[in-house]
Amino acid sequence: MDKQTEYLDTNIIVGYLKKKNDERVHSNKIINELKRKRPNVTVVIPQVVLGEAITKIIEKEEEGELVEDPLYKLGKIIKDVNAETPSPTPESLQVASRLLKKDTRLKPTDALIVAQALCDRNSTLLVTTDRDLIGNKEITKYEEIMRREEKRRTKLRISGGNKKVKKLKK
Repeated sequence: MDKQTEYLDTNIIVGYLKKKNDERVHSNKIINELKRKRPNVTVVIPQVVLGEAITKIIEKEEEGELVEDPLYKLGKIIKDVNAETPSPTPESLQVASRLLKKDTRLKPTDALIVAQALCDRNSTLLVTTDRDLIGNKEITKYEEIMRREEKRRTKLRISGGNKKVKKLKK
């Protein structure tokens, strides 16, 4: 079976760290699925996701929205899913820049997260609940171009981790 990688976006990580709500339940299902060891799948949490997650932890911890000791739990997620935590490559920085020029609604961090997944030939999934990413026509076009140019081995799905993404409270 071919090696594949699955990427996690910040909203899944932060959702997992929240106290009980719909977002927590959804993220918990995703993280628990990823904890099941699948020898052909590598979980990737880009460093930009970790940076965003830590920023959100600082913001939301003051508001009392998070579980106890969220930084420890963040480290535990990385360990439990045996995640790789790569920094961006020069190629992913170029792809992010191109995506930002094509779609002005994209935030730079989102463009970089998507670009890292796109530049990984073996990536098959980016799990997110971000509606600016799911079904984004510019990302889809760019992904198709990369496959035609044989820079990607397979199609990258950008999905909420299930068939239908529920509208979640922020």
